[in-house]
This record gives sequence, C-alpha cells and structure tokens, in this order.
Amino acid sequence: MNTLGNIQEKNNFSQTEKHIIRIITKTSSLEGMEVGEFSRLVDDLHLSSLDTYEIFMNLETDFGIDIPKFMSKNVSIKNLADYIDATLKRHMANKSK
Repeated sequence: MNTLGNIQEKNNFSQTEKHIIRIITKTSSLEGMEVGEFSRLVDDLHLSSLDTYEIFMNLETDFGIDIPKFMSKNVSIKNLADYIDATLKRHMANKSK
C-alpha cells in the first residue's frame, strides 16, 4: 500500500494507475490515505458520488475516451486502469487500420 501523498515515489503502479491516483488526489481530500491497486473508489476510499463523477469526467477528458457510468459504482483503481488501457489500445488498433 502507498499513501496518496507520496505516490510519485512508488514504482509498483502503472502509469495509468498513477494518473488515476493523481486525479483522485486533486479531486478529493484523501491526502495521506493508503491506496493500493485494488482499492475501490467507494468502499475503500469512501469517495462520494460527486467525487467519482468529477474523477470520471477528468479521466475521460485526459484520455479522450468514454468510461461507462456503471464503473463508478465501486470499481478498483486497477480495474479502472485496465479498462482505460484496453480502450486506448482498441482505439489505436482501429486508427491503424
């Protein structure tokens, strides 16, 4: 587990996971809370529906993709990063055709 305050110092997160955690840090008041790749936005990080909405909007803007709203219910950081990475990979494959 890592705290949100020193996440840039840790190397065990993917780039996408680090980006998600930076967005969470900017959007909510979770500074110092421990977070792992399997931390769930609602159950573990106790984010409100407004926080998750804002996080998803920022991620959609940053990555240029749509994230299904059902994922905001209680997705983990890893599951969200996996979805973003797979979607970006699909978009790149479609562009190269």
